[in-house]
Amino acid sequence: MEISDFEYNEGNFEMDLRKAEIGFRRAKEYFFERVDHWHRYIEVKLSRDVVLREDPATNKATGEILGKKFALQLSPVFKGEDGLAAVLLTLSVQVSGKAIELDRVYIIVSANIVSNGGETLLYPQDVDNTASIRLLYAILRRVLRAEPWA
Repeated sequence: MEISDFEYNEGNFEMDLRKAEIGFRRAKEYFFERVDHWHRYIEVKLSRDVVLREDPATNKATGEILGKKFALQLSPVFKGEDGLAAVLLTLSVQVSGKAIELDRVYIIVSANIVSNGGETLLYPQDVDNTASIRLLYAILRRVLRAEPWA
């Protein structure tokens, strides 16, 4: 904790809580719309090598690429003045059964994908769902590059 956590005006908490809830809800809707799009894309292009499942009730999508199991877990985060979704990408290590963190990004209210440092990595306004496909390939490539024993 930091000193600013104790100097916070409690009167603002309810408004901040609403902002966090609304921001997370919008980011979650955007994410699962992308997952739905990925299902259709995978069926046509990658069905031999990629499997994807979703469970919006638990804020999670899981998948496999060439037998490597991964998960995408969403969690609400309040940064600055906005609610957003942190997306944690993990790889399941077959030997130990544990999950290791590969990466994390954030989906902000505008649906931009941003890095931990706040850099915008992807804008959702691309034509023909190219942003969605680029996000899918970024995730799959990150999983393929991961060396779980390293």
